[in-house]
Amino acid sequence: MAKESPAEQQIILGWLLDTRRLLVSLPDDKHTAWRSSLEQMIKTEGCEKGDLDTMEGQLNHAACVIPLARHFLTRVRAAHLSRANKKSWVKFTEAILVDLALWLKFLGKARTGMSMNLVVTRR
Repeated sequence: MAKESPAEQQIILGWLLDTRRLLVSLPDDKHTAWRSSLEQMIKTEGCEKGDLDTMEGQLNHAACVIPLARHFLTRVRAAHLSRANKKSWVKFTEAILVDLALWLKFLGKARTGMSMNLVVTRR
């Protein structure tokens, strides 16, 4: 049986940790899926509430490494709370569309990686 050596890159809790470069990044498969969902929502200028719930969770996950980006979820959360039924259609305002376009940039940054030194936990 061969001994295993420590890996320099490992996916933990949905994040790719690169211990050589001290980076935390969003794995490529998640980035591609989340980006395409977000682009579709922007293109249609809305989505079903259930899809918005999912996207809000994904963007909140991305905000773990870009904490200040969480501010740009405020209007998305307000739109999410405006409907009770998961199949209800949520129409986005222009301000929400601008926020979602900004989130495309945040997802790109999360994919390229953030320094582990910048990621802090909230207490």
